[in-house]
Amino acid sequence: MHHMCTKCYGEFEEYQLQVINQGYVVSYCPSPKCNGSVVEVDELILPTIIELNKKGYTTKYCCSGHLNQGMIGTYLYFEVPPKSCPEGFHFRSETTFYIDNFNRNLTGIEGFEELVQINLKLYRWALKLPKAKINYAV
Repeated sequence: MHHMCTKCYGEFEEYQLQVINQGYVVSYCPSPKCNGSVVEVDELILPTIIELNKKGYTTKYCCSGHLNQGMIGTYLYFEVPPKSCPEGFHFRSETTFYIDNFNRNLTGIEGFEELVQINLKLYRWALKLPKAKINYAV
């Protein structure tokens, strides 16, 4: 797992983080000028998450997909999602889009290559997105 600051979008390894435990675990950005919160993000999807958040498409949860008995499920959950999703993905709800390859028996190198291709597709899509238009009207 890698870690990303939700304020400056810096990437960090766990050993670099200051962790405060007060009934719950909170990690803070080690950058002296930032002090933002840090969250765990799967390595394969991290570049996509950084790009989306920088453009104003705030993500809440994500999963790059995992090989589990040959099944892959990759998803992104947004506060307010983009109007489109990448080819091969579909909207599961108003705020989540998802790709599932649960009907395929993927293992080993073949499965890992599939995960890489899915996450590469996501990243290329994120790079092409325009900045989000933020609507402050209530």
